[in-house]
Amino acid sequence: MMKKTHLTGLNVFGFRPFERLELKNLSRVNLVVGKNSLGKTSLLEAISIFSAEGSPARIRDLLVNRGEISLDTRSDADADSGSAEGFSYESLFYGRPDLAEACPSFSIEGKYIEGFFQETHTVTQTLTVKHCQIIDEIDEAEGGRVLRARRIMTEEDAEFSGRAYPGLSIQYGERERLVSFGRIENFRRLRSVDSDAHPGFQFVPAEGLGSDYVSLLWDKIALREEEDIVYEALRLICKDLERVAFVGSPRDRLRSYGRFALVKIGRHAMPVPLRSLGEGVNHLFGIAVSLAAARNGFLLIDEVENGVHYSVMKDLWALILKQSQDLNVQVFATTHSLDCIRGFEAAASGLDAEDASLIRLEGVNGVISGVSFEPDELNLVVEKEIEVR
Repeated sequence: MMKKTHLTGLNVFGFRPFERLELKNLSRVNLVVGKNSLGKTSLLEAISIFSAEGSPARIRDLLVNRGEISLDTRSDADADSGSAEGFSYESLFYGRPDLAEACPSFSIEGKYIEGFFQETHTVTQTLTVKHCQIIDEIDEAEGGRVLRARRIMTEEDAEFSGRAYPGLSIQYGERERLVSFGRIENFRRLRSVDSDAHPGFQFVPAEGLGSDYVSLLWDKIALREEEDIVYEALRLICKDLERVAFVGSPRDRLRSYGRFALVKIGRHAMPVPLRSLGEGVNHLFGIAVSLAAARNGFLLIDEVENGVHYSVMKDLWALILKQSQDLNVQVFATTHSLDCIRGFEAAASGLDAEDASLIRLEGVNGVISGVSFEPDELNLVVEKEIEVR
């Protein structure tokens, strides 16, 4: 029986700002820096798509989260028109090609080490996503049974008189799926990968996580040992915090509120909303809950420093470094903050390259590579105040 470990290398071709991206010698915890527009957030998105094995729902979620798609562009009455209006598929592909004139694709290639003890070998897995036109063929078999076959439209279909819908061919390893997005209602039916709270990865966006999703994660870890990770993180800022509980909220005829977190603090007789404690505490809460829920998977954090005071950074990184090992989680985080790098350097001091590294994205015209700095090199990065924007 083989055991797959985390990514040791990653190659991305044709995805968003990347004509080609190459990362080597990845660590268990990776802090990614680089100038704006080089693709730090897109790197996290690529890892999430790869981890989800090309899930159509994950691709849909990425478009929605960036405002690149509107699920309410047309009414349901217009949903059968076959038009792709409202869907910004081109944003997924390098150079934003005209989809009416091209069938672009992107691929994500991940490298792993599999095996036990000394019997290990490198394995490469590839995800390829291609925009195409999809034909649904319907045949009526004997006995009145209706048979449906879905295939990609080719040049040989020049005389085809039926309707072809825009869609994606998604191939992960030897498995291929064809997903037609010609009907908006089909896109609505896709269950969000994030809503499952166990998609193989946890993604904390720069603006933080919504309360409803955090409550789903909390339900997965409440009353388990992972709950202590969250309390340890929150007490970095709020020393006398005692307990956290999610509660349902009142409903009336006009509106409905989701669940929200209450916290018990030693100096207060009554619990208070977690939101009232400030942006830093809430961002830490989202990171800690996501870390606890990411066991045996990936934790992806965009702009990890948001709202967190520089004095807390060393302890936060120490927590992430320790728990990523205990929970078997590989972490990729981005930052624009030199204070965040200083905290990372202090927490990673004495660790090996396989435990932690800083990756600086460099390149031009979509050809990007990652320059890695091991823990014993991070002091040089801090001293030279490496440019992080």
